[in-house]
Amino acid sequence: MPRLNRGMSGWAGGAMGKVETFSVTGLDIFILSQDHRPPHIHVRRPSEWEIRIYFMDCTETHLEFEVKWSKRSRNITRAQRAMMLQLVYSNRESLLTEWESKVCKD
Repeated sequence: MPRLNRGMSGWAGGAMGKVETFSVTGLDIFILSQDHRPPHIHVRRPSEWEIRIYFMDCTETHLEFEVKWSKRSRNITRAQRAMMLQLVYSNRESLLTEWESKVCKD
């Protein structure tokens, strides 16, 4: 069973589950248990930025994401986007399975 961080301050919408498909040193990659469709993951560089990646909409050359918040001087870099695209695109089916198992159903 995945370990959940139930102490996430400032958000009362459910538990945060670490993505198990892959990890990246220095980034928090997670799925919120009571999140919404379309399937997506959250990627956060602590104290710098957080993005949502809509992994089923990514292509080999395009990372479909939106910035949730960012300190303007520390936005996600081109190299970080390229790395996330490679990981997300090559693991889309595993991420979908993981997303469906962790997100609370209505």
